Amino acid sequence: MSGHDDFATRAKLTIGGRFDPCMRRSVQSIVLYEADRCLRSRYAFLKPFQKKIALYLTAVDLVKTLDFLTDQNREEVMFRTNSSKQPVPPDLAWKRLRALERDIKATILPKMKAVMDSEEGNGKSHEELCELM
Repeated sequence: MSGHDDFATRAKLTIGGRFDPCMRRSVQSIVLYEADRCLRSRYAFLKPFQKKIALYLTAVDLVKTLDFLTDQNREEVMFRTNSSKQPVPPDLAWKRLRALERDIKATILPKMKAVMDSEEGNGKSHEELCELM
């Protein structure tokens, strides 16, 4: 596995290796999305409440791998809201993930398909396609 293949490295490169409190929900989104990707093959064996708890706990574990965050930042990423300072409940984390998936299907995927189908996107790597977006 190359150094760019693990979640923490990809997140650090994408975010720029720094954290600002206004980035909290964005970081939470990528963590939830990655947690879901990690768990997707196991969901068939879990009850609905177990899926939500597994997603939340996996997301919390993933946040711990982000070495560019301070301990306080790691805690803040999984807040329900910045003002409440309460952890996001597992059922809300699940709802946020499902909303994120709908947004990706409605906005990013159609644009990516257009780029991939264009002359400019022909034969490009994943990273090059993302740059074209």
